[in-house]
Amino acid sequence: MIPQRLFLFLGSLLLWAATCHAQTGQPFREEYMEWEEFVEAYLYNDLGDEGGAEGESVSAEQARLEFLEQLEELHRQPLNLNTATRDELLALPFLSSAQVDTLLSYRQRHRRFVTLGELQTIPQIRFQERRYLSLFVYAGDTLRPPQKWQDRWLRGKYEVTARADVPLYRRDGFKATTADKPNQHYYGAPVTHALRYRYRHSSGAAYGLTLQQDAGEPFGRGNNHPYDYWSVYARVPLPRQRTILWLGDYDVLWGEGLLMGGMNYGGRAVLLGNALRQSHVIRPHTSMMEQGFQRGVAAQVLLGRRWEMQAFASFRSVDGHLDGDTVTSLRDAGLHRTKSEILTQRALRETLGGARLLCHWQGGAASVGGYGAWYDKTIYPALHAYNRYYLRGQSAGGWSVDASHDARRWSYRGECAFDAALHLATSHTLRLSPTVRPYAVVVQARYFSPRFVAPHAETLQSGSRVQNEMGVLLGADFQGWRWARLSGYVDYAYHERPMFRVSGPSHRIRSWLSATFPLPASWQVETRYQYSGKQEDVTGHDGVMQHLHRHSLRLAAHLQRPAYALHLSADACALVSQTASVRWGRMLSARCMWNALPTLQLHTFLACFWTDDYATRIYGYEPQLRHGGAFPSFAYHGARLVLIGNWQPTPRTMLSLRYSFLRYFNRQEISSGPARIASPMQNDLSLQFEWRWPGRGLR
Repeated sequence: MIPQRLFLFLGSLLLWAATCHAQTGQPFREEYMEWEEFVEAYLYNDLGDEGGAEGESVSAEQARLEFLEQLEELHRQPLNLNTATRDELLALPFLSSAQVDTLLSYRQRHRRFVTLGELQTIPQIRFQERRYLSLFVYAGDTLRPPQKWQDRWLRGKYEVTARADVPLYRRDGFKATTADKPNQHYYGAPVTHALRYRYRHSSGAAYGLTLQQDAGEPFGRGNNHPYDYWSVYARVPLPRQRTILWLGDYDVLWGEGLLMGGMNYGGRAVLLGNALRQSHVIRPHTSMMEQGFQRGVAAQVLLGRRWEMQAFASFRSVDGHLDGDTVTSLRDAGLHRTKSEILTQRALRETLGGARLLCHWQGGAASVGGYGAWYDKTIYPALHAYNRYYLRGQSAGGWSVDASHDARRWSYRGECAFDAALHLATSHTLRLSPTVRPYAVVVQARYFSPRFVAPHAETLQSGSRVQNEMGVLLGADFQGWRWARLSGYVDYAYHERPMFRVSGPSHRIRSWLSATFPLPASWQVETRYQYSGKQEDVTGHDGVMQHLHRHSLRLAAHLQRPAYALHLSADACALVSQTASVRWGRMLSARCMWNALPTLQLHTFLACFWTDDYATRIYGYEPQLRHGGAFPSFAYHGARLVLIGNWQPTPRTMLSLRYSFLRYFNRQEISSGPARIASPMQNDLSLQFEWRWPGRGLR
C-alpha cells in the first residue's frame, strides 16, 4: 500500500522540479538504421518455442519485452561518444569489452569523434555494430561543465508520458454480473491507462514514477491506491565516495543468470555476435512489468581500480494462489480483474538479500557472491512428476562464481552456481576467432541439476526454468564477404526428469541458419530457417511420447531511405508429428515507415495469415507506441492492420495515435472465458501524449 500523502508529495515534487529546468541544445543524430529494424534484427532472432507452459516463472517473452524497454530508454537518451564512460558504453549489450576499450583508445589518441563515420576506421567495430551504435550514441561536445547538486537533480532531462488504450468492443467479463458469475466479472473499466515520469542527468542521477491500470482492474478500490501497479525508483550517484545507490524498484542481473537473471534476451543467436562478456548490473526498474524485480535498496561500491562490491535488500509482495495458509502457485501475469485474480494479489511477502564481490581487469572480470530469499508463507505446489523439485518451503538461497575474458582471438564467459542444498547449475561459453578474417565459432555447454532451485534465475535454457537440463550449442558466424553474412547454430538439450507435458526423460534440439545479402539502392535481403524438435506426451495416452518437428522459413527484404523505410516478409512453418498429419502455417506481411512531414511520422503494418491451428502460429513484430513492444503470434485465418501516427507540434511535445484491427475469417469469436469477444473482429485505439523538457527532440 502506498499512502495518499506520498502521492501528493511526489506530485508536488515533480511539478516543482519541472519549473527548475535549463535549456540545452539538441544533439545531431546520425542513424544508419530504423529503430524497428534493430528490434526485429536483435530481439526477434529465434523467437518461437520458448519452452515450458506452466507459467509460474517470469516468461521469456516478458523478459524480452522488459529488455526492449531498457534498450528504448538508451535509444531515446543517447550517449555522447566523446564523454561516455566505459561503464556507460558497456551498458550497450551488443558491444564487447574489447570493442569498448578500442573505442576509448581511439578517442584518447584523436581527442574526439567528429562524426560517427570515423567508426569505419576501427577494424574491431564491424558493419553491424556500427549500424547498431548509431541508434545509441552521437558525436557531441567534449566539455563537461562543473556540476552542483542542483544541476544533477533539477537540470537534466524530464519526460512525462500519458497513455490510454480504448477497446472498440466489449469482452464478456464486462457483461457478467457479480451475482451470477463472480469469477467471470471484471471489476474495473475497459480502458487501460498509464502515466510515466522520468528524469535523467548526464552525471547518472535519475528518478522516475510509473502508474498503470490494466483493463478490467478496479481503480482506487480494494488494494489499489489508486492504481493497481505503481513503481518508484531513484539512482543516486555519490562521486566522492565512489558509490551508487538504488532506491525503490530495481533489477539485479548477475553473470549468466543462474542465480539472478542475466542479460540473455536476444536468443541463442546473440551468442554469435561479438559481445561475449559477463554482466553484473543493478539498474532501475523502469518498465511496466509487474513481476520479476526487486523493491528496496541496493548499492554498488568501488573499492579501488579493480575491486567492486554490490549488495541489495528487497522487501516486496508477489502474487500467488492461496490454499489456506499455503501458496500453491506463484503468478506473474500481473492481472487483477476478476474475484479469483484479486484474491491472488500480493498474497506472499518475499524478503530477498544478496551481495557480490567483483574483480575487474583489462578485458575481463570475475566475481563471487550469493543471495537468500525468505517468505512469510509456505510454498508447496500440488505435487506432480514434473514439479517435484520446484521451490518448496519458506526459503531459498545459493551462491556462485563466474568469470569472463575478452581477448583478440577468443572470448569466454561462464558461471558455476550452487543452491542452498548444494545442487549444481553451470554454464560456459567459448567464442574463437582463429583467423584475421571475420569468422567465429561458438561453443556453449550447460548443466542444470534436476534438483537445482533458484526462483530468480533466467538464462539461455530450453525449459521454463534453470533446472533439469544438460545441453550443448555449436554455432558459427562469417562476415568475410561484402555481399553476404552467414550465421547459424545447433543446440541440443537432454532433460533427465519429466517436464510439463513430458512424462519421462526427453530430448530437444534447435537449429537456426540465417543469411543476409546487402543489395544496391539501400536494399537488404535476408533468409532465415529454424528447426525445433522435441518430445511430448500423446494426449490421452499416459506414458506414451511422440516426436514433434517444427520447420520455419522466413524471406524478408528491407529498404532503408532517409524519408521512408519498407520491410516485406513471407513466413511459413510446418509441424510434423507422429499422431497427426502435417500442419501448415503461412503469413505475408509488410511494414512501412514514412516521414511525411518534418513533424509527422507514419507507420503501417499489414499481415495476412493462414495457419491450420494455434500450434502452427507464426511470430512477427508489430510497430508500437513508444515505451511499448510486442512480438505477437498469428494463428488461424485472418488479417491484421496497424496504423500509427506520431505528430510533434513542438520540440517538447508529441502526440501519438495507434489503431489496430484484427479480423478472423474462420472463427466467430476471439479468446475464451471472461476475455471472450463475441465477434470475429477486434478494434483497438491507443492515444499517447509525451512532454519532454529541455527540448531534446522526441525522435
